Amino acid sequence: MASGSSSSRKSLPAPDGVSLLLSHLVPDGGGGEKTRVAEDKTQSARTSSLLAPLSQGGYIDIVTITHAERMDTVGVPAWLRLAYRGGGELYTPWDLNMPASIPRRPVAHYRGDPPITVHGATTAGLLGCGLRKSDITPTMLRCVETAAGLLTRMDASFLSIRIEPSLADWAVAHDHGNYWLTPRQLSYLGFPIDLSYHPLLPVAKFPTEENPQQYLERLGAFYLHARQTAPDQSIVVVGNPGAIIYSRGQGPRVAEKLWKLCEAVEPLSVHAIRVGNNKVLEGQLRLLPLTPTVFKAREVERLAKKAKD
Repeated sequence: MASGSSSSRKSLPAPDGVSLLLSHLVPDGGGGEKTRVAEDKTQSARTSSLLAPLSQGGYIDIVTITHAERMDTVGVPAWLRLAYRGGGELYTPWDLNMPASIPRRPVAHYRGDPPITVHGATTAGLLGCGLRKSDITPTMLRCVETAAGLLTRMDASFLSIRIEPSLADWAVAHDHGNYWLTPRQLSYLGFPIDLSYHPLLPVAKFPTEENPQQYLERLGAFYLHARQTAPDQSIVVVGNPGAIIYSRGQGPRVAEKLWKLCEAVEPLSVHAIRVGNNKVLEGQLRLLPLTPTVFKAREVERLAKKAKD
């Protein structure tokens, strides 16, 4: 998560993802704020946990953003083998969509913690143009890079990122703690990390295995913590697909269904909720749409035409 003030750096609570502070939902015709969509009527894990008593009164807007396009999901699963030809330790990009350089670390670590693509960094920056506040992110490199890209284009150099392992991927996917970069290592690489932040869930206590319900409960614990401790009325969380699934109130208890939901989430997806007064309302951000590729533009056009037919 990132935060700041005019006189010195300060930080907001951040999860294992990125969290930014936002201050606006879509305004109504009278110039006031408008919350779209009705109260979430399902007694989901999200609703029950977020409606726990606040330490301070009022409402809070929570905006969740998924990380940008990652190197292992652009149609070339063998990117590591091609980038490190001959089994060497020298990284050599072989495609213009690959970052020019990546942190020096064991190659095996990138299998579970890949960087984002050049296209991903660019689109993250474009989305950052529509956001103006602060940032929270997971320890995963792809989430930190996305958060940094958002901050760069948000003209928010005075903000810093807080690393929160609570927002990490489902524990069954990878052996997380063994390959994550530490906050100090990320800071050394040039990312604006808040080294004074103490995470809700330290890496040393991160679960080695968990079922879907335990995973969603872990995400819920962070969102409740952020809701109760954030000094502002808006928070932006940058994380993995699971975070936006939780934010939407989707809570599958079956592993196969959870995987399918995560696979369907697109890079840089955005979802907003407003919590307060015993309600969880879906919100609509005042952001311009982002169509990142010609292929996506054609898909949007196809779906729009299909909806009319």
